[in-house]
Amino acid sequence: MVSVLLCTYNEKSDFLASAIESILTQTWKEFEFLIVNDGTTDEASLEIIDCYRKLDSRIVVENLSNHGLTMSLNTGLKLLCGQIVFRQDSDDWSEPTRIERQIEFMERHPEVVIAGTQVNVCREDGLPLWKYTNPAYVDVSSGIFMKYNPFIHGSCCFRRSVALDIGGYRKELRYSQDYDFFWRLCEKGPGANIIEPLYNLRMTGGSLSAIKAKEQMKCRLVALYLGEMRQSHYPEDLDCAIERASLKMERSFKPEDNYFELADRYLFSGHFRKSFGLYLQGLGMHKLSIRGILKLIRFVGYVSVPFMRKWLVFRGPGHFSRV
Repeated sequence: MVSVLLCTYNEKSDFLASAIESILTQTWKEFEFLIVNDGTTDEASLEIIDCYRKLDSRIVVENLSNHGLTMSLNTGLKLLCGQIVFRQDSDDWSEPTRIERQIEFMERHPEVVIAGTQVNVCREDGLPLWKYTNPAYVDVSSGIFMKYNPFIHGSCCFRRSVALDIGGYRKELRYSQDYDFFWRLCEKGPGANIIEPLYNLRMTGGSLSAIKAKEQMKCRLVALYLGEMRQSHYPEDLDCAIERASLKMERSFKPEDNYFELADRYLFSGHFRKSFGLYLQGLGMHKLSIRGILKLIRFVGYVSVPFMRKWLVFRGPGHFSRV
C-alpha cells in the first residue's frame, strides 16, 4: 500500500544517509522505497546508496542521467506500486512515526488526496530553529494557493491514482513543480496537514546560483498564473503564463535581489559570515535599496537575538521556503 520516493543528485553523503536511515527505521515497516539517482557523480553519495540497497531489500534504485528533479519525480511516480506515495527529500529526515501517523490519517479521511505534517526547521548542522505550522485543512476553493504553497514537499504523502490522473508533476517547470502539483491535486479533493511535527527540514547553504534563484522565482510565477487561469475557468495557456512571468520579472526584479535571496538562504542555514557578505554585495549594487537595508537590520536581529528567529523570517504565513 505504501511507497516512499526519494530523489537525489550529488547530495552530501551524511545528509543522504540520515534521510535514508530515517525511512528505514520507521515504525511502519511495510513499504517499497524507491531512490531515484538523477545522475549523481559524487562517489561518497553513490557508495551510500549502494550500501543501503544491499542492506535492505525494500530499497530499489533507479539510475538516470541528470535531467533535474521534475523528471526524477515523474519517473518515480510511474515506477512505484503503492496506493499512497510518501515524499522524502534527500537532505531532510523524518520522525520514526511519520509514515504510521500519516497512513492512519489517510485511512480515516478517504476524501483527502494529500496530507503533509507540521515541520521542525533546522540549520544545516541539524540544530533546531523553530517549528513551522502549516494549515490543518486545505481547500482550493478558499484561494489559499493564490497566496502561498500550504505544504512542505518532503513532508507530504498523496494518493498515487490522483497524482497520475492529473499527469504528475508539470514537466515544463524545473522549479516550483511542487507548488503547481499540489494546487492541481487539491482541485481533485481536499488536502490537510496533520498537527504533529513529523518532518525535519534542513536549511542548507547549498550551491544555488544567482541565475537559479531568478529562475525559481519565474517558475513560481508561471505556476501562479496557470492556477489563476484554472480558478477563473479559463483553459491553461502555458505560453501565456511564461510570457506574463517574464514580463513581471523584467519589470520588478532587480539584480541585487539575487544576492538578497541567496543571503537569506545562508542566513537560515547558519552560515552567518557568508550571508553577511552577500547582503553587503547586494547593497553595493544599490546602496539605497530599502529592501536590502531592512534585510541587513533583520540579519543583525536574527544573529543576536536567537529566540526571535522565527518571527524574523519576514515571509508571512505559508511563505517559508528554502530560499
